[in-house]
Amino acid sequence: MVGDHRQRAIAELASVLASEPSSPIIPIVDPDKADKSTIAGVSRFREAIGIETALSVLVGGSFFCKGEVGPTARALRGAVKGIRLWGITGGSGASATVTESLDMVLLSFVPGAITPAFFFEEHLKAVPLISRWDLPAGGLGYLHLDIYPGSCAAFFQQARLIPSRDPRLVATIAKTCETLGMIAVYLEAGSGSPIPMPQEIVAAVAEAVSIPILVGGGVRTVGQLEQILSAGAAAAVVGSLLEKTESKQWEALIEFVSHLSGLKGG
Repeated sequence: MVGDHRQRAIAELASVLASEPSSPIIPIVDPDKADKSTIAGVSRFREAIGIETALSVLVGGSFFCKGEVGPTARALRGAVKGIRLWGITGGSGASATVTESLDMVLLSFVPGAITPAFFFEEHLKAVPLISRWDLPAGGLGYLHLDIYPGSCAAFFQQARLIPSRDPRLVATIAKTCETLGMIAVYLEAGSGSPIPMPQEIVAAVAEAVSIPILVGGGVRTVGQLEQILSAGAAAAVVGSLLEKTESKQWEALIEFVSHLSGLKGG
């Protein structure tokens, strides 16, 4: 039904995450940092995993100084075949993320934020734009843990970081987000984090919720990706590694993703 933004967003998530085959890696592109090499990295990733593999790309960031979501989304659409573009709101504000070039908007609800902006105010600015372009949209429980406190997202969201030493607390917060109507949970270790989200946290959240779990920050190796997926994550969100397409880590991840896609598709 036209205008039923949340239900269509749920269907959009399922069309990629539950597709067979689908990519267990979701690239994320920050418009303020993106350049030709970033777009090329996503394009190489798409070519490597195959056009038949369902692939979404997150577009968004914490601080837009020179980049914009619209031009970045259009550049991705023109360069990468068969992708779904999902805008994710962050420190830059929800209204700065919403553009008609997207296939869906995920509105970040940030538990621990000390400002009301990420509970309501930014979403209030975004909803008229979502309605204007009739975009699928839904709430995203954005759980920023204290694994890498130095991230830009934590600064701009003014968030009290969630203690990673207590998986039960993290799971309860995730369950609260689901109860409030969020359509997915994002477990954030922090962009550029030297370590990924602990497996026991992902497992605790997976046991507590039935909505998709995305995990971002610190995923650089096949072993780390395997741990996150086996613990119950729907996908890992990866940014910086896709710019290092000549590295052995990248080649190993591509081989692993292609293997998984083949298993799911077969």
